[in-house]
Amino acid sequence: MTFKKILQIFCIVVTCIIIVFAVTKTHTKTEILMNKNNGLSFGDTSQNEDIEKIFFPGSGFNRLSIKDMSYGPSYQEIDLKKINKDNLMVILTLGQSHSANFGERKYKCKERVYFFYEEKFYLAKDPILGADGDKGSVWTRLGDDLIENDLSDTVIFINICVGGSRIDMWRPGTCLHHKILESIDSFENYNLKITHIFWHQGSSDAWYHSSTKALEYKHTFSEIVRSIRDYGVEAPIFICQSTYSYGNSDYFIKKAQKDLVSMDRNIFPGPDSDSIDYSYRYDGVHFSDKGLEILSDLWLEKIIEYYCHYNLFKSKTSIIH
Repeated sequence: MTFKKILQIFCIVVTCIIIVFAVTKTHTKTEILMNKNNGLSFGDTSQNEDIEKIFFPGSGFNRLSIKDMSYGPSYQEIDLKKINKDNLMVILTLGQSHSANFGERKYKCKERVYFFYEEKFYLAKDPILGADGDKGSVWTRLGDDLIENDLSDTVIFINICVGGSRIDMWRPGTCLHHKILESIDSFENYNLKITHIFWHQGSSDAWYHSSTKALEYKHTFSEIVRSIRDYGVEAPIFICQSTYSYGNSDYFIKKAQKDLVSMDRNIFPGPDSDSIDYSYRYDGVHFSDKGLEILSDLWLEKIIEYYCHYNLFKSKTSIIH
């Protein structure tokens, strides 16, 4: 074999190695983006077209049991008979990472705050089981705030939020919507009713910057609401204004979220989480410990507005701290 032939083969091998390296590097970058925050991209959401097949195989919606959880927190189970049901708030939370467990710091409730998961009740602490993420949440903080401000004597959260989920992943017929109905059934087996529904979602739909996408958002949300109402849940729904992530926000989705508010349909404004400055977001998206406190106060303000409007607000309620 001539030197020239050997050199040609060597060049071909080197070229192949470079191509394989480049493809692998690109794939790795894509995996990093897709796996950010429990596997759901906050970038180009077109990458998530098959996300349900990837993360929610089959028709079921599987969550880890307590004993299987890799981060290993222990939770104190509470007998329902020991939970005070006077002036009880039961809050079903729906949405993506801001309503799941992606906050910077974990928090353990001081007051009579619980969460419901797999047919059982537990004292509330982060991370709340049933939702994605293994960090902190706004709900534990809000639970204490609601009781400290005399809006409730007892709070129970049902949290089934999924980081990075688009609104179309919650529409009727999807596994996440099935999880909504399944959670309602499971909870109402205890002869208790959901009193509030909090929707905090939008960032994954905000990358399109399209009025058409905003119309689709409104239509899909209305479908979700209609299905929940048809299932017999008349609880007020609070819709948060939320579109910000990694420096991106969207006028169209935010306007759609505002337009969806309708007292006739028992849909009320939640807080504008986009108003929380980026300096309170530890990774450019998710809230720092102080950011979670601010978000909890914003939620509290909206709930107080609702109670005042319907003259349900107790005269002894304290001033928001």
